[in-house]
Amino acid sequence: MKEANQMISASFMDSSHFHSFAEALPVICWVAERDGRVRWINGRWREQTGEEPHDLESHRPLVDAVREHGTKNVAFAVTADLHHAGGGLRAFLVSARPVRGADGAIAYWIGTAIEAGDGLDRTQAFLLRLGDAIRDEFDPETILTIVSDQIGAELHADRIVFATIDWDAGLMRVGRDWRADGPVLSAHDYPMTDFPDDYLRAHGRGEPLVSFDVGTDEDVSPAMRARFHDVGVQAFASVPLVKGGVLRAIMSAQQFRPRRWTAAELRLLDEVAERTWATLERAHADAALRESEHLFRTVTEAHPVPVVIAQNGGVILGNPAFYEMMGVPEGDERAVDPIRWTKDAEAFAEFLEFVRTHPKHDNYEAEFLRDGARFPVSMNWRRITYKGAPAVIASIVDLTERKRAEEELARSRDALHQAEKLTALGSLLAGVSHELNNPLTIVTAQSALLEELAEGTEFATRAEKVRRAAERCSRIVQTFLAMARQKAPERRSVEAREIVEAALDLTEYSLRTAGIEVTCEIVPDLRPLHADPDQLHQVLVNLIVNAQQALQEQSGARRLAVRVGPSGDGSKVCIEVEDNGPGVPDEIRRRVFEPFFTTKPQGSGTGVGLSFSLGLVEAHGGKLELIETDGGGACFRLTLEVAGIVEAPLRQAERLIPEVTHRGTVLVVDDEADVAEVLGLFAERAGYTVEIAASGWDAKARLEEADFDVIVSDLRMPGLDGPALFDWIASEKPHLLPRIGFVTGDTLSEAAARFVERCGRPIIEKPFSGESVRKLLAELVPKSVSARPPIA
Repeated sequence: MKEANQMISASFMDSSHFHSFAEALPVICWVAERDGRVRWINGRWREQTGEEPHDLESHRPLVDAVREHGTKNVAFAVTADLHHAGGGLRAFLVSARPVRGADGAIAYWIGTAIEAGDGLDRTQAFLLRLGDAIRDEFDPETILTIVSDQIGAELHADRIVFATIDWDAGLMRVGRDWRADGPVLSAHDYPMTDFPDDYLRAHGRGEPLVSFDVGTDEDVSPAMRARFHDVGVQAFASVPLVKGGVLRAIMSAQQFRPRRWTAAELRLLDEVAERTWATLERAHADAALRESEHLFRTVTEAHPVPVVIAQNGGVILGNPAFYEMMGVPEGDERAVDPIRWTKDAEAFAEFLEFVRTHPKHDNYEAEFLRDGARFPVSMNWRRITYKGAPAVIASIVDLTERKRAEEELARSRDALHQAEKLTALGSLLAGVSHELNNPLTIVTAQSALLEELAEGTEFATRAEKVRRAAERCSRIVQTFLAMARQKAPERRSVEAREIVEAALDLTEYSLRTAGIEVTCEIVPDLRPLHADPDQLHQVLVNLIVNAQQALQEQSGARRLAVRVGPSGDGSKVCIEVEDNGPGVPDEIRRRVFEPFFTTKPQGSGTGVGLSFSLGLVEAHGGKLELIETDGGGACFRLTLEVAGIVEAPLRQAERLIPEVTHRGTVLVVDDEADVAEVLGLFAERAGYTVEIAASGWDAKARLEEADFDVIVSDLRMPGLDGPALFDWIASEKPHLLPRIGFVTGDTLSEAAARFVERCGRPIIEKPFSGESVRKLLAELVPKSVSARPPIA
């Protein structure tokens, strides 16, 4: 049998060699598929059963034997009734062994069938019956009961004892003490010291011990004789089981009267002892395996990570977390449908081949199907042996949340990158704006003076145009500076008109060059808002830029409308920005305000503009919403509550400041001669006597000689700058501190901001106007000076 198995496993396809060997065997030889279907049988089948080899129905006993006893994927031997050539049925010993392929899976079975009638002696027939009786038993006590009952009856013994040796504990453990005419004693232990040394030494050498009559047998030592007489035994046959050179067990057949034991009985007892030991070892191994599998299953089923075990390309075990992940009830076969693991059968076959060629793999990413939608997973697996056959155990992790987090992180990184670029651009614009402040101050002031001086001539109109252009440049510069400032929100009374016009001024060039027709409708005499103008300016610029980008792909007319008006009850101001572009699809309208959501191409948008704008508006207690339009396009409506107390606009406040007509001395300190000149002109036209210091050191020298009624100084100058001059005055001439104010174009640096907060003195920003200069002087001039009579 072994030789046949080796030959067929080596090359079954070499049929000439195998058939020659198998046909020469004196017994029936057969080969079956994995499921038991007989694929070939030799000529002994016809000779011994009278059936034709190709008669599939006659093979039924062999097929049933494989299907019933081959489920453990190990060799087996059973008795089966087959037709006999002489008529009727005969008992045959059917045995088979599995032949495995290169991957360890069973490829087919090879077996034999031997007639169990006259061809087997009594001992073989008994062993066949015993094997059939204990083959499927796993409980040690049941196995020993069956063995003791059958061997006791077969030998007609009075007592059968099977004991194992525990050398570490110094005990002989009797698992079964069978009596023919009395109750079976339960399992019990004996100290090894209760047994004679010669008895143990002989068995330790693997020697059986036999006595026909303990009382007269000279080979039985006095100690051994006394031991057996104590339990009423007068004859015994005892066989040892020595494993690895160590006595492991003893089986003993005993008689309560003298008896002659035959050699056949000793051989049978020895064979039964070996089979009992092997069966018990298998039972213990199976029990350990079952306990291990139970523990494994308990841990697996309780594990929060989905776990599956697969054999032969199919899932045979999945824990509850797996079925939960797949979105089906536990045990639902849909969870193991290949189409839920891969896109089609071909892809599933490729996946199985990858698993077969990679017995150990981590982080294999795939897409499973759940509730009709694919979701990402990561699998780790290992090749194992499960229930005696090759298998794969795999853990599966749902990557949906991880992938979403990675995508959000990527968008956040992109947004951060965009923000860094915007910050750098803002710093650049702020720097350029600061450098433009001084020349713009000169142009604005000089054009205003020129317009006044040229009043009534043709040059007045030209001067007015220069002034208006310069003032527009000034507003744009101030907007850039406001956007670049990193300061806390400063809410004050502000006109909606001013914010809208400033945003349109900033975006006018880009809108015009993009071919966009802009209309602006502002209801007059709106109540002012209580808001941070810089923040609302950012919101409007963002809405306008979004509309401009939406219109870029518009082939026809491009129109942008900005409307400003009161709400129905007048308690709010509504600002609408509407375009005639493609509009916002219904499926994404509810998402346009989500952080990082954008419909723009990669690199064109960050998805932070609208969400950021919404946050600013809501912080003002207002609403920003996308509303329906009749003619397509998109319309965003900004709704803000008006201020509780109406404050006079700044322009009116400046006009209400009376013209300063009294005398007083003003020291102007600025290292830019043209800027200092303009400041001086504004002060002189306000009735002041002006002296100009070209540096901080020059101003210090003049102040050491005399006091001035008002001191107006630039902040940033080489050498002794504005803060240093202030500190000197605080130390040397503190009475002049209430008279000092500052002019600066540097409102971005932290140093300037800290100084402005520390000194608490009035400050105006470049580019300044005549009104702002007169207001500053009026605030700084001492009351005693304002009481002086005007110059004649």
